[in-house]
Amino acid sequence: MTSTFAPMTLGDIFESTITMIGKTFARNILVAVTFLTIPAVIMSFAARNFYGALTAASTTAPSFYTLIPFILSTILLEVAALLAEIAISYITANEMHSHRVSFKEAISDTFQGKWISGLGQAFLKYVVVFGSLSGITLIFILLDGETKGASSITKGILMLFQVPFFLLLMPALLFLFYRWLFSLTAVAVDGLDSVEALKKSWEIVDGYWWRTFGIFLLLTIIAQFAISIISLPLTFGSMWTVYRDYYTMLGKAGGSIGAGAINHYPVSMGSGIGVQTAIGSILSLLVSPVFIVVMYFDLRARHYDYPSSSGEVEQTPDEPFIPAN
Repeated sequence: MTSTFAPMTLGDIFESTITMIGKTFARNILVAVTFLTIPAVIMSFAARNFYGALTAASTTAPSFYTLIPFILSTILLEVAALLAEIAISYITANEMHSHRVSFKEAISDTFQGKWISGLGQAFLKYVVVFGSLSGITLIFILLDGETKGASSITKGILMLFQVPFFLLLMPALLFLFYRWLFSLTAVAVDGLDSVEALKKSWEIVDGYWWRTFGIFLLLTIIAQFAISIISLPLTFGSMWTVYRDYYTMLGKAGGSIGAGAINHYPVSMGSGIGVQTAIGSILSLLVSPVFIVVMYFDLRARHYDYPSSSGEVEQTPDEPFIPAN
């Protein structure tokens, strides 16, 4: 399975994405359902208890025993989605090489070490981004505490440092997000470890940050618009019981319902939110990893980063490639 790739235009990327979605749809949905079903069920129960506790507690904070399971179940669902993305990226990448792998092979490949690297790169990104953010914020908090009795001039000088920092914070996070956008894809497609995957993503985006930003944003908007249309009847159906009971009671009460009468609605709403989250995650997994893989191949081609028959990277810009149709 040796192929070389040429840089793609936006039209090529869009066309290849549509083609790959069509070719991998059945396998990808099996992967998504396999990974997300159990975590989604667990999250639905946790969300049901959590939202029920919100009204039961009334003036107090939700119980520790409902908040923690909700947080942990949310994390579990995110981890499951990450593992599913590895498997789906693997399927898509092989399809780009005109090599078909089954969803079982993709799942098996995910658990042969790639899942560890996938979680590792996510953890490293979290540590770098939020660790740095937390550290700098803590420094400012300590400085604020030390200058409580200081003069207005001193406080003003400190403010001059704080304001630019927070104004530059979002652009800095955005920059890092796109430089590391393909780290999980590098794990799935090339079997790189966590650190190598981050380096690979950083390297291939170099010189193409704005292009990556524009294409990814455009494709994400298109994908989310399509997903919202498809998921609307499904998510509405998951909340149908809540809507029906609420308007039935509203009619019987003459248009006014007391707070005590609707305490049970957040319980049902929690289950509905769990179902909505699962549906949204599954639909996103059918699209987003696919166009990210296509973009990954395009960026590698722009850096002449082609796989050779020996498995080593080969710098040969003269080898053309026509993406598999």
